[in-house]
Amino acid sequence: MLTIRREQMRAFAAQRLGGFERRLLASLRDRLADIPLDGVQLEAQLRLGVASGSRFFSNEADLARYAEIVLRHLGGWTAEDHPRPALEMLQANALPPCKRLGNFERWARSGNKTHAA
Repeated sequence: MLTIRREQMRAFAAQRLGGFERRLLASLRDRLADIPLDGVQLEAQLRLGVASGSRFFSNEADLARYAEIVLRHLGGWTAEDHPRPALEMLQANALPPCKRLGNFERWARSGNKTHAA
């Protein structure tokens, strides 16, 4: 019987995550051409975004949409977390991810761009 060790599982997960980040970077580079970030800055922001979004979403498409919303409407990630209303929307697991993302995008577009302390 084949046994996969934890270290191997971590390596597979890291490889999968790296592939997703590369695909996301290529996709968002085109869609966010109007955002004033160079490639290095965008890559750094996406690493933060994937880490942040992984708290709320597990699907790559949902993570990609979350990243685009934050970059386009909130100016990216900072050392501060999202404000409480945004976190409550994102963590509302009774709602499907598409609904949570829709609520979050409406909130982000509304001008509530400040981060909570």
